[in-house]
Order: sequence, then structure tokens, then C-alpha cells
Amino acid sequence: MNAAQFRNILVTLMNIDMDELVSAGVIAEGNFDNGGGSWRRFNDEPLIFVAKLDDTRLEALWKLVEARQPKADRDLLEQMVEAATVGADEIDQILQFYRPEGWHEDDLSDAKKGLATICAALAAYEAQK
Repeated sequence: MNAAQFRNILVTLMNIDMDELVSAGVIAEGNFDNGGGSWRRFNDEPLIFVAKLDDTRLEALWKLVEARQPKADRDLLEQMVEAATVGADEIDQILQFYRPEGWHEDDLSDAKKGLATICAALAAYEAQK
């Protein structure tokens, strides 16, 4: 976890409403648990509130928080689909620039065919979505 992700979790906690906590089972309906102080404690001292939750309620709260987090890493396939826009000219440039030492023209030809096949397959996948 980095600092931005940590802050986002805290901001998410600050933006959860009482009805969401009730629906998730984190606090009781009507806020009658613990003398009616759960909602107040959640707002006044959220870290202490979270630290004192039992495992079941903690998991329920975490699901609320997790659902609001941005997907940090997109699915690899989605990244590859975006990369499928690379054309033959770009493939040539990439392979010429990043040619491993000792590669011959036959190696480059095979790599070009492989990349072209991957790009075509990913473009077809994208078209079906």
C-alpha cells in the first residue's frame, strides 16, 4: 500500500453513511447497539471504532471500503487489448530499438510474426466485447 491508497481508504471511511453500515451489518438497525453510540463512535474516533470491531463486522466494513477503491492494477488482458493498437510499423520500431544483442534477422522476423499474431488476436477479442 502506498500513501495515496492509505489516504483513499481513510477518505472512504469518512464518506460511509450510517444506512450503509446498518445494511452491511457493521452497526445495528436504529443504531441501538452499544447504547446507541456506534454511529457517534464511528464518526468521532473511526480508527478506535475499527480496531474494536469483531472479525465479522470488520470484514463487513472492509467490503464497504474495498468496493469504493479504484482498481489499482487493471486486468492484464485489458492492458494487452489496449496494446493491440500497435501496428506493423510500431512493431518494427520496437524490435529494432530493443533488439537483444546477438539477434539475427531470422530472430527479428519470428518476433515480428509473434507480435503481429498477438496484436491480431487481441484486436479480435476487443471487437467481440
